[in-house]
Amino acid sequence: MSQITSLAGSVATAAIILFLIAVMLSIGMEVTAGECLAVLRNRRLMLSALLANFVLVPLLGLGIAKMFSMPPAIEMGFLLLAAAPGAVFAVNFTRTMRDSMPTAVAVLFVLTVLSIALTPLLLPFLLALDRPATLPYEEHFRALLLYVVAPLLVGLVLNRWNHDLARALRKPASICAGIFFIAGVVLMLSVRSAAMRQIGVSGILPILLFIIGSMFIGWIMGGPDRGSRRVLTVNTSMRNVALCLAIAAHSFPGRDVEVAVVAFSALMLPPNLLFATYQGRKIKKEAAVAAQPSVTTKDAA
Repeated sequence: MSQITSLAGSVATAAIILFLIAVMLSIGMEVTAGECLAVLRNRRLMLSALLANFVLVPLLGLGIAKMFSMPPAIEMGFLLLAAAPGAVFAVNFTRTMRDSMPTAVAVLFVLTVLSIALTPLLLPFLLALDRPATLPYEEHFRALLLYVVAPLLVGLVLNRWNHDLARALRKPASICAGIFFIAGVVLMLSVRSAAMRQIGVSGILPILLFIIGSMFIGWIMGGPDRGSRRVLTVNTSMRNVALCLAIAAHSFPGRDVEVAVVAFSALMLPPNLLFATYQGRKIKKEAAVAAQPSVTTKDAA
């Protein structure tokens, strides 16, 4: 698994960084700052997102870890994932749900920032450690600012300054984001395949159960609003793989903790892709049905 720890300079990492910049720029040109702030002021939604991701999902991870017999390193990586929400990849799935884009941006931002601060503090309780896990905080906050916050702000400013130009650039930026996302996933495929072979069926089953259970928690905690449910389902089931790899490298070097993390990064994609595709089609169908009466009335006139 030595390839995993050297991803910083790899082509796959470059593709992922370019994906983040392009997708956040595209989203910034689609939403407004006021819409995102309105979501942040929704206390019920924010508290639900925090409760789901920092309490219920870690408890789910602990329960599954007790149900299955896993090697110590695999179990450690599994519980590390349970404590680390804020997966930036989630935005690639929630952006297809056009009716809840501001919610997706606000929830992702809050979870990503808080995961950097809270995940190392949660780990001693989950892993029975005698000290907090270590993490290069400055490096992660700098990456968050450069690859997520900065392009989002550029998109927001451009959207406010020249809305027509923002609309014209939105689709090309979105297409570039999709290309970079696919490239990153494909380039990482060999490493992820090796990780899944290494953890075996005994490791894959609890991870799949964890992903499905986390999706269920996100859906329930999203409340009555379907847009919020969709966003929390994705953001709760997709965990912060980059953060987990950094903690594993700094706190548990040489123990193969990252194997479970990399395997999870592959297994979390298909269920969320299916969910996002289904919900995206459902949104389009509902919009078409809602627009049908006005079309009929116009034709009758």
